[in-house]
Amino acid sequence: MPVTVSPAIRFSRYGALLIGIGYGYKRNEYLKPYGAKDRKVHEKKAEEQAELKRLREAANEGKSIFDS
Repeated sequence: MPVTVSPAIRFSRYGALLIGIGYGYKRNEYLKPYGAKDRKVHEKKAEEQAELKRLREAANEGKSIFDS
C-alpha cells in the first residue's frame, strides 16, 4: 500500500534535486579549465616517459659492454 506523502515534502524533494543538478553543472563548468590544464601536464609527462623509454631501449640494443 502506497503511503501518501505531503505535497510540501514532495516539493522539497524535487526542489533539492533540481538545486543539486544546478550546483553540479555550475561546479563542473568551474572545474573544466583546471581539468584541461591537468590533462595537458599529464600528456606532456607521458610523452617524456615514452621518449625516455625509447632512448633506453635504443641504448640497450647491442651496446652493452658485456656483449661478446
